[in-house]
Amino acid sequence: MIDLDKNDYEKIKNAVLGSFFYYDEIESTNTEALNSENAPDKSLFLAKNQTHGKGRKGRCWEASRGGIYMTVLVKPKEITEDISALTLAVGLAVSRVIPKSQIKWPNDVILGDKKVAGILLETKITGKTGVIAIGVGINANNTSFSEELSEKATSIRLFSGEKQNETELVLKVYNEILKVLDEFSQGFGKIREEYIKKCIILNREITVVENSKNRKMYAVGIGEKGELLAECDGEIERITFGEVSVRGLLGYCL
Repeated sequence: MIDLDKNDYEKIKNAVLGSFFYYDEIESTNTEALNSENAPDKSLFLAKNQTHGKGRKGRCWEASRGGIYMTVLVKPKEITEDISALTLAVGLAVSRVIPKSQIKWPNDVILGDKKVAGILLETKITGKTGVIAIGVGINANNTSFSEELSEKATSIRLFSGEKQNETELVLKVYNEILKVLDEFSQGFGKIREEYIKKCIILNREITVVENSKNRKMYAVGIGEKGELLAECDGEIERITFGEVSVRGLLGYCL
């Protein structure tokens, strides 16, 4: 949980291109961002603690001491059909900041064999315009997790053995997200090859879970729009929805 002193607060506030909102405790930075209709583009929402943090498919993102919980609010001029691939781009941005990290498609950031960061994009769209809340949860200085998560989660501090400067980490992630948004404006193809190099599940057997049904497949690539290319019975399928689990990969399975 990030506890800013006055100097750190001012440092972040002065670096943010939009407005900076900091909360001691909040239900969800994403929810607050989407409800802040008058907040300018590129605003940053940061919480010391989240009580109802959100993950993919309605899951709860567990808040624990040492974690960073932030949302970048962006207001693109137009919402395009490529918006679904934006979540991959943000995963790449966060992975760029965390040394030795990789990505489990679509956007879980992995250190070693455990999850260190997660991304959740939420939108309010009217026609071709709207706002996007880019939520990022990072296990920065966490030293312990609940029994349920201890086998699945790690932190940068636990992995590296070094305490992280949380203020610097927030600013690095914020700036890298803005950078990848600029790259993404030219299409996912601009960053596709870099994403492929970091994607940990490629060239491995995977289990695709859709509608409670498990299918064994082989991950072979990432498509031009960020979809997962997987082989089954000699045919290549494009996976855009559903859960993807990785079996036998360094013990990591979510």
